This record gives sequence, structure tokens and C-alpha cells, in this order.
Amino acid sequence: MVRFERFVQTKLCLCSSRLSASGSLKSWLSSIVMCNVRKIELGIAEEVHMELPESIYSCSTLEVLKLHSNFDIKVPDGGMCFPCVKIIHVMLKYPDNKLVENLLSNCSLVKDLCVNVYLKSGDSATSVIVDFSTLKRLALTIEVEEEYFSFLPCHHRVVLRALNLQFLHIVDDMLVSYMVEQLHL
Repeated sequence: MVRFERFVQTKLCLCSSRLSASGSLKSWLSSIVMCNVRKIELGIAEEVHMELPESIYSCSTLEVLKLHSNFDIKVPDGGMCFPCVKIIHVMLKYPDNKLVENLLSNCSLVKDLCVNVYLKSGDSATSVIVDFSTLKRLALTIEVEEEYFSFLPCHHRVVLRALNLQFLHIVDDMLVSYMVEQLHL
């Protein structure tokens, strides 16, 4: 077990199209967080919807978090989450405004952010607010799944506040509205 803990302190990459969202996987992730992991990269089958363990949000050693699947992210209300994370890659499928705001505004050290947001064109307006004073790289993809596409007016919007941004890459299927504040070029 000691060798495993030493290995996990560096990184964990787990990708599987056959992995289920069993309770044991969640407890396994909790154990990994307790081993002071620095990098977590997870990808599981898209039809699986797994909740992240609460301990991951306050992990003081985690620096890189890459979630390549639709995980159930429940950022704690108020206060900071992912206190030492500098790189976040995440997929948000039909997120509510509270999740987006809490996740994309309360991580104080993020320098590299890659977000894939899936929206429905007819849903109520979603505001994707990216507010990081430390952010240097942003890759934002906003997609609508074909079955939810319509030619109705789009009320979704993106607000970008990133004083130190050096790289911006946007892919947008929906032509959402953008507001850029506090951007230094």
C-alpha cells in the first residue's frame, strides 16, 4: 500500500468507457484525495453520472483537475473551492447558474481553464461567468446537442473577467452573447 500511496501523490489518470458510477468508485476517489494527490484526470462513460466526493473540493495538494465526463459537481456554497488547483478542464452538461458561478469564480489560483458547456437552446438563460484574476489561458466551448437545437433566440450569455488573460479560444454553437470586463491586452 505504501508504494501505491507514493505513486498516487503524483497523479491519477483513469479513463474507461465501461466504468460504472458505483459507490465504490466514489469512495476510491475519496481515498486518493487523502493520499495528497496532485493531479486527477478522469473520464468515464458519458451515460454515467457520478458525484465527486466532497473531500475533493478542499484538497490542499490538488493542482490539476481534468474531468472529461459529465460529473455531478456540487461546489460548496460560499467560500473557496479547489484552493490549490491551477489547471481545470471540466465538462458541464446543462448546468444551472449557481453551479457555474460557484465553480468558475471561487477557485483563487486557476491559471488554465478549459470548459465545455452543453446547453439547450430553449432553456432558461444560463450565465457562464468566468471571473479569475489569475487566469492566463481560457478555452471555452459552448455546444448544443443536435436533439436540442432550435432557431429560437438564444438568451445564454458569457461574462469574462480575467485581467491577466493571455490566450482565449472560443468555440460556440449557439452564438451566445459575450460581455468582456477587466481584460488587459
